[in-house]
Amino acid sequence: MSLDYPKLQKDWELAKDRGFPISRLTFNVRWERITEEFADLIKKTRSNKNLVLDIGGGDGSFHSLIKEFCNLYIAIEPSKKMIQKFQCYENKYACYGYGEDIPFRSKISDVVVLNSALDHCFDPHKVLSEAKRVLKPGGNIFILLANEGAWYKSLFKSYNTNNKIKSDEHNFYFDSDEIKRMLEKEGFANVFVRCFDFFRFPIVMEDILFYLVPRKLLLFTLNLTDKAIRLIFPYRGGSFICSAIK
Repeated sequence: MSLDYPKLQKDWELAKDRGFPISRLTFNVRWERITEEFADLIKKTRSNKNLVLDIGGGDGSFHSLIKEFCNLYIAIEPSKKMIQKFQCYENKYACYGYGEDIPFRSKISDVVVLNSALDHCFDPHKVLSEAKRVLKPGGNIFILLANEGAWYKSLFKSYNTNNKIKSDEHNFYFDSDEIKRMLEKEGFANVFVRCFDFFRFPIVMEDILFYLVPRKLLLFTLNLTDKAIRLIFPYRGGSFICSAIK
């Protein structure tokens, strides 16, 4: 029996007071930084103009980081609230739908993006299967996620996610190895994974750092820490980006 996605779908919207473990440093600095890294990976991997399907594309804000790289950008979004905020123009459009049932024919897209979306889906395996279906041969899938295998989640209770129990914010919690296995099982090739956000303190301390330390110094520290610790524990960062080829 198939899931009733419209009935189950949550109107996910980013907010500072959602109640899940997050610091102001993460909300205001880390997320912007990792999203820019994610966009850079996409642009470095594919140099030509592309048709991009952004599953869970929200209000379409990610388009601003890759617009020169797109012939056509379509956000597939299950939240009607987010679609209402979406501004369509030129080759940027929103489509109401779900990653588990992408409303496009097969082999149409050059790129599929899942930007902090796969952990909010109801059937991640079906989402990856659908992504592969709509990709052209040689097309790329790009995934950005929080890392359940991060080193600090077992050390700091404030980041505890209750051992992958479903919540109002996430349906799943993935680590980088799990996503790599899922992509390979689905038949994707050349799976690439890189972790970020190794610099972590308890949430209260990070809030203090956010208010006291200049933004440029925070970014410098995050970048330096990632480069250093990634050499020792490459897959234990707080978030990761992943790409693969159909």
